[in-house]
Amino acid sequence: MLDFPQNYLQVPSIDSHQAGLKVSGYGFTLQASVSRILSSISRIIAYKPYLKLSLLPLILVNILGCSSRTLSEDHDVAISATDSAMVESINTNIDHNEPEFIKGNPPPQEFSEQRGEGATEIEAQSEAGEIRAVVAESKLEEKVPVPLLKPLLEPFSVQYRTRIKFGLLKLDVNATRTLKQLQDNEWEIRFDATASIGQISEYSRFRLINNKIEPILYRRRASGLIDRYNRTLQFDTEAQQIIDLETDLPLEIEWQDGMQNDLTYMLQIVIDLKNKKENFGYPVYQKSRVKSLNFRIDGNEQIKTQAGIFNTLKISQVRSDNKQVEAWFTDDDTHHFIRLLDRKNGEIRYRIDAVSIDS
Repeated sequence: MLDFPQNYLQVPSIDSHQAGLKVSGYGFTLQASVSRILSSISRIIAYKPYLKLSLLPLILVNILGCSSRTLSEDHDVAISATDSAMVESINTNIDHNEPEFIKGNPPPQEFSEQRGEGATEIEAQSEAGEIRAVVAESKLEEKVPVPLLKPLLEPFSVQYRTRIKFGLLKLDVNATRTLKQLQDNEWEIRFDATASIGQISEYSRFRLINNKIEPILYRRRASGLIDRYNRTLQFDTEAQQIIDLETDLPLEIEWQDGMQNDLTYMLQIVIDLKNKKENFGYPVYQKSRVKSLNFRIDGNEQIKTQAGIFNTLKISQVRSDNKQVEAWFTDDDTHHFIRLLDRKNGEIRYRIDAVSIDS
């Protein structure tokens, strides 16, 4: 049994959407010295541990008539109670600096506790009646963690293998395609292919701005019997021109927004797939002119290569001639380029397959 002071008790009330204490029924006389109030509070806290000492500053703030909001930026703190006769009632809120006290009745003799969802309920019995107090647990707004967005591009190195017809010969070609981040939003992509009759090396540096790739530099070098159409090109987006750095002259082409080169347009496909696009197209500078390359998603397909078994998105180039170009990208967060198939008049010219992936 608790030994309460006969006529003195002050009940804290946190009047907000987040947390609070409401009191109804027969209360106590709430005009007392600070020492006796604190004595009562300490006994309550000792009896009910969940009434933590963190409530004490709130009670003191109200006792002293303090209007400071430093204890909680989002809580309005008030002291309230009622009795059956409503003898005295002075409404208050800490925003208005008005204390609120009322008279009450003798203390309870027994306590029982019941925990409900989101609250702790205390019932106290006394000869004069029943006091019922509900201490609402904090319902501070939960901060739901925001999932980290996957980057549009991630570094990778993929090995490929293919067999190409070269006249009457069939040649095995090994290739590597590598993407690296240089600084901030600048990247570089490389493609190196080697066969018994020669080599091809392509390089491009670009920026990634607002989901769009802006090429900065493109360089191609070939050796052996392979096409030696070598070039080094600077893409000047602001001036809207492509400059041949080997002749230091601008190319006589009509600039188009979203201009790409032989390496970057495949990466732009990856970005558009991540943005859930189903049809996409780009102006691409190839050899000596700008071509408009358009693509569509043909559906999902599971394919097997030396690198493994993959669920893929099948992409087809939209064409009006007798050629058919299809590409397969993994149907996951990376959208790795896994296979390329080139046909002409229904006959396969070459097929490129991934043999290993290093992300």
